Amino acid sequence: MLLIISCATGSSNTSAQSSNGLDVEVKYGAKDLQRMDIVKQKVYLHKEAYVHYKNMKLTADYIEIDLRKNLAKAKYVLDSAGNKIGRPTFKDAQQEFVCDEMIYNFKTQRGRIIKVRTQEAEGYLLSDTNKRHENEHIHIKGAHYTTCDLEEPHFYFRLSKAIVIPEDKIISGPLNLWISDFPTPLGLPFGFFPNNKRGSNGILLPTYGESPGLGFFLQNLGYYHRFGSLKEKRRRKKGLPIEPGTGDYVDMSLLGDVYSRGSWALKSNFNYRRRYKSNGNLSLSYSSIHTSEREFPDYNKTNQFAINWRHTQDQKANPNGNFSANVQINSQQNFRQNLNTTTDNYLKNTYTSSIAYRRTFPGKPFNVNFKIGHSQNNINRKVNLILPQAQFSLNRMDLAEISSRVFNVQPTRKKWFHKIGISYNTFFLNDITIADSLLNLHDISWVNKHMRTGMRHNLAASNSVKLLNKKVTFNPSIAYAEYWYLKEIEKYWDDDIDGFLTDTINGFARGGNYTLNGSFTTKLYGLYAFADKFRGARAARFRQVITPTMGFRYNPKWKGYRWGYYGQKLTYAEYSPFAIGNVGTPGGFESGSMYFKLMNALEMKYNSASDTTGDPLRTVKIIDNFNISSAYDFFRDSLRLSNFNFVARTNFLKNLVSFNLTGQIDPYHYTKEGTRINTLEYLQTRKLGHLTNVTGSVGTNFKSKNQNRKDNKFPAHFDPINNNNLEEFVDYNVPWSLGLMYSISYNRRNIGTESDTGIYVQSLAINGNVNITNRWRIRGDLRYDFQAKDFSYASFNIYRDLHCWELAFQWIPFGNMKSYNFSINVKASALKDLRYRRRRNWYDNDVIPQ
Repeated sequence: MLLIISCATGSSNTSAQSSNGLDVEVKYGAKDLQRMDIVKQKVYLHKEAYVHYKNMKLTADYIEIDLRKNLAKAKYVLDSAGNKIGRPTFKDAQQEFVCDEMIYNFKTQRGRIIKVRTQEAEGYLLSDTNKRHENEHIHIKGAHYTTCDLEEPHFYFRLSKAIVIPEDKIISGPLNLWISDFPTPLGLPFGFFPNNKRGSNGILLPTYGESPGLGFFLQNLGYYHRFGSLKEKRRRKKGLPIEPGTGDYVDMSLLGDVYSRGSWALKSNFNYRRRYKSNGNLSLSYSSIHTSEREFPDYNKTNQFAINWRHTQDQKANPNGNFSANVQINSQQNFRQNLNTTTDNYLKNTYTSSIAYRRTFPGKPFNVNFKIGHSQNNINRKVNLILPQAQFSLNRMDLAEISSRVFNVQPTRKKWFHKIGISYNTFFLNDITIADSLLNLHDISWVNKHMRTGMRHNLAASNSVKLLNKKVTFNPSIAYAEYWYLKEIEKYWDDDIDGFLTDTINGFARGGNYTLNGSFTTKLYGLYAFADKFRGARAARFRQVITPTMGFRYNPKWKGYRWGYYGQKLTYAEYSPFAIGNVGTPGGFESGSMYFKLMNALEMKYNSASDTTGDPLRTVKIIDNFNISSAYDFFRDSLRLSNFNFVARTNFLKNLVSFNLTGQIDPYHYTKEGTRINTLEYLQTRKLGHLTNVTGSVGTNFKSKNQNRKDNKFPAHFDPINNNNLEEFVDYNVPWSLGLMYSISYNRRNIGTESDTGIYVQSLAINGNVNITNRWRIRGDLRYDFQAKDFSYASFNIYRDLHCWELAFQWIPFGNMKSYNFSINVKASALKDLRYRRRRNWYDNDVIPQ
């Protein structure tokens, strides 16, 4: 219960052994005056006086010691202005407090305290009269309990009498709540307050209310239990202090929701932590939602579950290996129909899980990775299970390093071929992709039917050579990929159905292909300037950097492709037996292409008239990056030229505004029927091609400059509830931020035909934060769809810090998640149930979102 405060040593230091046979000396001293009455066996200490006995330490500006009765009496003194100074401070191994007056018996270790203020875990106890017993229990008469740390607290519970058990609990008689020194009708015949810095076990009180859609409810009723650790138990057994938040622990909470119209939910949450080892969380939930009444035709019942597990390993536990887990397994539409969903979860469409292990080997050039996981999509209702995935990677090593490592031969003089680098990796994957409706734990025949097993080996050699006096870089490489599967497919024509059938054949099958690649790259610089008479005082100059890349790539056709009459109208076609593979397939067609890429950057340099640094030259980027790329395949029988891809990115106004643009241009001509033919559009219309799609976005983010904000704590005399002394709290340098993002995309359909049209999609996103004061925070998020001519999403949040209380308001004004939530509550977790809440949940809307 009581705090620990250090005390300065006085100018004099004396020890005494009482006649009553204390087993340890009593040490005492004072700064100004130390006087002893031999006859009465009393010692009088003035100014910064102290008394030490065993683990007890008492300090005050006046202490009187009775050596005959083993008593120490301490009290404050008054200064010239009549203020109390030098109030007694008491501390021992587990307790500390400040009071007006105290009498302490060294032998019985009992004491009587007048007007004491102590800190009890998250709370403060202000009491009139206290008696401390040898078992360290304290009996109190007339006290205030609060979690407000001000001398005049904003609220408190007035207790008639109470018992304080240090590091355990506070038990009181009748009590009632006072706010700003005004009584409220809220009272109880007895009170129980936790007094354990490490937390305590107990019942979690629910939130109550009414939902128009689901009826009256109790939410989050349950039980909390903290298991602690063996280390904590051993230290507690020895009477040693336990620092909160630094030891190992496991805690658990079991919660439940119940609604008067039949809906209910069960939830459990486990947290664990091993210091310097790992930490994590496991949560489970199951809910049953009943809408309407059972007798009505629109009655609906849905059951949802969710499993979430997060595990993080501390790097100190194993620097060369790491185990991690992030698991999200949910029933379909769980986050859209779960009673306790959040906005972030509601907006998700795909949920992924993974349990991974990574291992590196010190001094070795390789590493391994293992993973199991799953993903589920709420739109196409597909589930993918990874059972498991493994990868072995050999880092790139040049021939000189290989010669040294493997053959222990170090080349005396390195040649160009010694720089050829070799890399290798193998990838194994065993997975299942299946519709969620087919998952059945009672019949697992679907496992063998949908399971795919594959392995891919990649071996590559590469080099980098400087040509033309190191102006051009040549990067040749050759790579080989080998594919292994345990299943392959076989197609054949069936006259009975007038179509082809596909059989799956079990057994080992392999295939492989190689790729030959080479590229040339260089940099070109251009400097431009206006004529002297047009240059002006700023003398603006432009610098352009062009990085052209030209290369070739060759892929031979894999001979493992099979032929037959499988195409439309029984035409001769071919297929890959590995079409159902999960790690890729060898190339189906021979290809040999030449590709190019052109990267541009443009900047302007000018003289700054306002420069004071001695370097008047300033640089402004006009185009950060503008890329154009395409390829030409020599082995295609037609349409050999690929689409032109372009990407542009730049920033304006000192990076205040960002601009991004991507798109594609089709270089071939289209007939009036919409057929793409082997004729360039330029030869027909003198146009470069058809713009098929483009996406652009422009955004900005405004924010206030960094200010020297005031201390985030309230002054001791400031009252944020009654708003007195407001001018000492308001900071008019308001920190704020505002983000704007406009996006537009264009996709062209039915090119060349009469219905040739372009589809536009435009949206505007606005988000902002503003801190009106250190205690007022407002946030908004708004999205507008120009095609629908409506807002697609909006959310507004207001937060007010009321020192020991807090106020929060969240409002979603429209959409499926339309709702609001208002709450005002005490911050301290010990009194978290002292709150008022009003809300309308999204599931109270007319329909449950699907």
